[in-house]
Amino acid sequence: MTDRLRLVALLAAITSLGPFAMQSLAPALPVIAADMGVAAGEAQLMLSLSILSIGVATLLLGPLSDHYGRRPVALASLLVTAAASVAVALAPTLGGAVAARVAQAGAAGAGMVLGRAIARDLYGPVGAAQVIAQMTAVMVVVPMLAPGVGGVIVAVAGWRAVFGFTALFALAVWLWARASLRESIVERSPSLRAGEIARSFRAVAASRPFWAYCLVGTASLSSFLFFVGTAPYVAAAAYGAGPEIYGLGFVFVGGGYMASNLLYARLVGRVRGDTLMLAGLAAAVLSALGVWAAIGLGWRGLETVFAAAILNSLAAGLIVPNAMAGAVSAMPARAGAASSLLGFAQFAVAAGVTQAGAIIPHDSAGPMTLVMAALSGAGLACFAALRLLTSPQRRDNLL
Repeated sequence: MTDRLRLVALLAAITSLGPFAMQSLAPALPVIAADMGVAAGEAQLMLSLSILSIGVATLLLGPLSDHYGRRPVALASLLVTAAASVAVALAPTLGGAVAARVAQAGAAGAGMVLGRAIARDLYGPVGAAQVIAQMTAVMVVVPMLAPGVGGVIVAVAGWRAVFGFTALFALAVWLWARASLRESIVERSPSLRAGEIARSFRAVAASRPFWAYCLVGTASLSSFLFFVGTAPYVAAAAYGAGPEIYGLGFVFVGGGYMASNLLYARLVGRVRGDTLMLAGLAAAVLSALGVWAAIGLGWRGLETVFAAAILNSLAAGLIVPNAMAGAVSAMPARAGAASSLLGFAQFAVAAGVTQAGAIIPHDSAGPMTLVMAALSGAGLACFAALRLLTSPQRRDNLL
């Protein structure tokens, strides 16, 4: 295995910890609500507040990694993830479990910032897009299996055991990173003063190309996490399906995403990134609308819970690597800050969208599918509008 492939595998493991922690929990949400004797909306806080925590953490972790380096921030985050996972497993109340879950999620989300920044540090904008695609194709195997693993653990040992498993996963990745991860920053940010951090974020926020890609990434992630947070309730309420059934169905969603990322890795450099991303956005909108229309015309099987998400995942592999690489590459000198602001925007919006998933009707997959189509459509509209507002000279520099 080459050094690059070893790095891709390690970054995939670090980055996958956050999605694993999130998606292994998703099948347990109806079980947590029943076990704690609370409404679905209260149990959903275990997911939605943790998503918001990831957003806030990513806003801070980028500048921290710019100053202290990617390696120490990664190692510290992995240890906090393990400790907080144990705290969730032992929490006696829903409030305590939510608080510990917020800490766990914020630390586990570090990989999403650091993986993008390390790729940009080492390989530049075009190379970073390819590495992110390869990393995501490897990484997606873990969250693809996470709902199935989580569902089985919940069915056999209860929902708390999911967090014990996550703690072991985090410790294993920490040992790997401690032995193999090297520092990628050539020149560290000299200051952590609030004014300097604020200037970095202001500089990134002033970039229209950054927001063009950021809003696409935000819409894509929100659509996916809306599905993650809503589908378990739809599967249980409309079809009486348990957590292990949801986990099995999710394997096909992850499989589609992995296949699409592998395709993208072969196309990058041959087809313009914007072209691939726009094609993916259009496919995501049209496929979700098609499934919604089919449900309205009488398609009622359990497979409708997963149909739009599977088709969306096939499109997302063309969208996500370009959106991430484009946003981070908009400000190369502030890659950590750009990655942090991207993560914050993605997860802050997704947190609100995911909480809404607990209150929409769950008697069929129709409402869920329509919201997914609307979110993908919003990403397409935002990118088209901001691209038109970008000057021709800067537009030529987009991926």
